[in-house]
Amino acid sequence: MFVKVRWKKTIEIGVNLLGKVTNKELIQIGERIRFIRKCREMGQETLAEKAEVSGITISRIENGTTTMNVLILKKIAAALDVSVEEILSQGEGKYRIVIEHE
Repeated sequence: MFVKVRWKKTIEIGVNLLGKVTNKELIQIGERIRFIRKCREMGQETLAEKAEVSGITISRIENGTTTMNVLILKKIAAALDVSVEEILSQGEGKYRIVIEHE
């Protein structure tokens, strides 16, 4: 059985008035990375290897306890086979998963 996952996305980048990502937004970004990673049935170490970062870095990003630069974000997106915009999409319900069985 093959399961195909499609993403419906909206593009919104959440930043406060100072142009800095807030702690809440870091947590949301980390949760989206974890969600996408788990949908891909990928472990943290596998993602870390593909993104050329340490496993602890992935853990901290997913837990929202560290920031990341654009280069790391691009590497993580590429490793997950999604766009940066999909990772930065903000808000509940922005990801709609459609499971198709073939």
